[in-house]
Amino acid sequence: MGQNGETILEVRPASNPCPTVCPATTRRGPGSRRAAAVESRMPAQLAYERHGHGPSRVMVFHDWLADRRSWDPVLPYLDGERFSYAFLDLRGYGGSCGITGTYTAAEAANDALEAATRLGWERFAAIGHSMSGLLVQQLAADAPSRITKLVAVTPVGPAGLAMPPERLAFMEGLAIDVPARTAAFRQSWGDRLLPITSFRGGVTS
Repeated sequence: MGQNGETILEVRPASNPCPTVCPATTRRGPGSRRAAAVESRMPAQLAYERHGHGPSRVMVFHDWLADRRSWDPVLPYLDGERFSYAFLDLRGYGGSCGITGTYTAAEAANDALEAATRLGWERFAAIGHSMSGLLVQQLAADAPSRITKLVAVTPVGPAGLAMPPERLAFMEGLAIDVPARTAAFRQSWGDRLLPITSFRGGVTS
């Protein structure tokens, strides 16, 4: 049962096992280049968790430094009679951390559409936060007939987020260096956030 007494209909793991270090967060050394990858047109079978059983369908995506569990605090407030929710782990994150790819918005949108098809959802609303705000914009552009509503919370814009190499290296370091990440967060939020200990991957423009 969910925290609000509603039945959790399904927790679907991804088919790929999670390696010790997920390729999506492997840090590049100085002067190195990320290995070339070809974006697959074959969608991945992402891990997801379902809540509720209502007629209105909602697909929810996590932000950069998290996985689907980042939405756990809102679960008690969901209306499972009116809505059916699917919380997805994108490639390289959480239950999908063993799935590699190029981690682009287009690839993630393709994976999300495949997940909706597996769920039997022809049309659905999409919610994204920060990084995945870019993903839901991509979904609306790629499959407007399938998206009923769009919610983008503090989203990355459709042009992506450009940054100089040194800033990019710093951000990539946060993805794998827990003490550095904690120190960076405390500068902004103090100890108001729960410790973030498990996440993988990234989506770029």
